[in-house]
Amino acid sequence: MSDGWSFSPWSLSPWAAEPDRAAAGDLGRMGGGRTAPSLADVLQPPVPVGHPDDYDPASWFEIFVADWPTVDKLIPLEDQVLTRDDDKVRTWVNRQLPADGQRTSINCNDRARYQLHIAGFTASGAPARDSRSFLVIREHRQPGGGTTPELQLDVAVGALSYLRRALTDGMPVMIGVKLDYYDDEPNNIYGTPYVIATDHYVVGVGSGLDNGTPYVDVYDYLAPHRVPRDRLHLSRLLTLDSPGALMRMIELRRSDPRPGSDPAP
Repeated sequence: MSDGWSFSPWSLSPWAAEPDRAAAGDLGRMGGGRTAPSLADVLQPPVPVGHPDDYDPASWFEIFVADWPTVDKLIPLEDQVLTRDDDKVRTWVNRQLPADGQRTSINCNDRARYQLHIAGFTASGAPARDSRSFLVIREHRQPGGGTTPELQLDVAVGALSYLRRALTDGMPVMIGVKLDYYDDEPNNIYGTPYVIATDHYVVGVGSGLDNGTPYVDVYDYLAPHRVPRDRLHLSRLLTLDSPGALMRMIELRRSDPRPGSDPAP
């Protein structure tokens, strides 16, 4: 493929991992089942069920355009988690930790999970530890330095299909992204042979079409709603990007209803 991308259809890997950046350091403590997703489980008509490599990314783009839902924001704007909520987030995080493991700091992973929590949901775990999660893009180190991104086409199709269905069913979704302005860091905490570029988390809360281009509305504690970075657009390469590609989806977590006995503070 062009633009420095490679595509590896049907390359689901059990070695997918998130980075060791503190913002992505949940280590799978807070949830997720263990059942491997099937493609048939996430592809719904009129998207054909079959091998994703029966179509190239641009063709899949047209398929998604034809059936992309319009979903108003599932979480009210006044309930968007921002830094003003850090005391509540910290309290919630520490409720789940032993007395000798209490934390004074929190990160974007915590804030995104809390955003889901107050809406009544939990997120599946890190892709390396939870086969229900989707690792859409991984990066390969090059001998001369730098990395080359690889979009796993089958995973991208499954993730986008799941995202579309989840939002339509009223479930916000946790999304791992790469922020362009962060320095790249090594992330091999699970022994992966490639780089996982996730360095931030947001929550998908709505969707629609913008001049014929599918988009996902996201809540990001770093960006209040008036900042343009609160929307990811689907490209013809099947990437979900913010304007200027400052933010790109790397992974997607599945949502599950949280236990009713676990109220928000």
